Order: sequence, then structure tokens, then C-alpha cells
Amino acid sequence: MRILCFVFILWGLVLPAAHAGDLGSEIVAHRILTGWSDKAGKRIAALELRLAPGWKTYWRFPGDAGIPTEFELGASSNLQASRIKWPAPILFWEGSYRSVGYEDTVVLPLYLTPSQADQPIELRGEVRLGVCSDICIPLDLPLRATLPPDMNKRPPAILAALATTPFMAAEAGLRGAKCEISLAENGFTLRATLTLPSTGAQEEAVIEAGTPDFWVSPPEVERRGDALILTAQMVPQSDAPLTIDRSKIAFLILGSDHAVRAVGCTG
Repeated sequence: MRILCFVFILWGLVLPAAHAGDLGSEIVAHRILTGWSDKAGKRIAALELRLAPGWKTYWRFPGDAGIPTEFELGASSNLQASRIKWPAPILFWEGSYRSVGYEDTVVLPLYLTPSQADQPIELRGEVRLGVCSDICIPLDLPLRATLPPDMNKRPPAILAALATTPFMAAEAGLRGAKCEISLAENGFTLRATLTLPSTGAQEEAVIEAGTPDFWVSPPEVERRGDALILTAQMVPQSDAPLTIDRSKIAFLILGSDHAVRAVGCTG
């Protein structure tokens, strides 16, 4: 990703991984919060990150600059599937460049499906993330917890994080996302018209191309009644022939009342 890497270098010094461990424990504290088991047998837990003042980390998609947060749980036992419920992020501006993430304390709920419902999940793995202030540091944080089948706590921190997760299309009343893609000087112009009730004042948006082959600019946002119009540039990240899969384009709408995430153009 030529543009992403270039912007990232401009935005802050990336500290080599060899030195990251020296500072990591001073910048971010982490722990697993144990929660409850639902009727389907899933274990609900969460990763809590407490960042030092002035530091931030990133959402699943970091925006113009940053390191996406990724979980690696392959060393776990009795774990059939996992899903992260991402709380609505906030937007950070560094000059004309924008990143998407979190500051202070963030709780990332985990929905974990066991292979055997009556046995504990032994959670083993790590989370890879970036933390940035004046410098940027990549970190690998170890994850280790035992999650029995009879968990029955409902920690307020997990409940609060779940309450801020973006609504999906049907929940938010999205009735369509019409996408028009036209040639532009450096790639393509995407104009997406979402038929969506207002999410509150000062709506902002993040668009994901669904592939690292394209960088997508922060969109211009215009509200006309129930129509939210987003206009962005999609810039190829290589000179090879590329295609745009409309079904994978994703939209995150951030309003003062709630957030909405929708995947795929409907027309």
C-alpha cells in the first residue's frame, strides 16, 4: 500500500519492534475481562486496553495512517470460532490525514464459540496492534484466559462497549446503498447514496474498499433528507490491472446519536 505507508512515515516515527517491548508496558496495559455464556453456548469476554495519556490505537481499519488491530488465537483449545464486536471508533486528524481508532480505555468484546459446549475454552494467543503519539510502536500483547461454560458475570465495561457497537444495515433502517463509480485522474471517484435515516448531528463516514488494492480518501459527506451522499477517491495501490468488487465496499457512518456499518452496494 504505497499511499498508506508513505502517510504513516510522514505522520510519525515508527519505532523498531526491537525497542517496542521497552516502552509497551508503559504505554498500554491490557487484560481479559470474563463475562457470561449465552443460550447458544458462546462465551462472551473482552479485551480491555488502557492507554497512557496522549496515546491512541486503531480500529479494525486504521484509515489513512496506522496499524490495524488483529487477533491471533490459533493456539487456543476448544475454540471453534471467534468474533470481535468493534465499538464505534473516533476519528483523529493529523494535518490533512485521518486515522480511525480509540484513545484512553477501550474494551473490545469477544464472542467465542467452543468446540465442546460443556468444556472450558483455553484462550491462548496474542493481539497485534499499533499505538501512536509522537512516535508509533507496533506491539504484540499476549492473551491468556480460561473461560468455563458456567460464566455468569455481566461486567458493566463489556455491556457499555456492546452498547456503542455500530448498528447493522437492517437495524439502522438502511434501505439501499447506490454506488456510482467513474474514472478520475488518479483512479476512480466513488459516489455512494445511502438511503438512511439520520444518525445524529455532524455525521462523518469511513469507506473501506474491501481490498488493500485501493486506498480510499476520507469522503465528503452531504445529507439530503433520508439520503446520505458520500463522495470519495479510490486510488489503486499498484500498476497491475485491478477490479472493484462492489459487494465488498463497506461504509461506517458516525453520528452523534449512533453509528452504522453496512457492507456492499445495492445498486
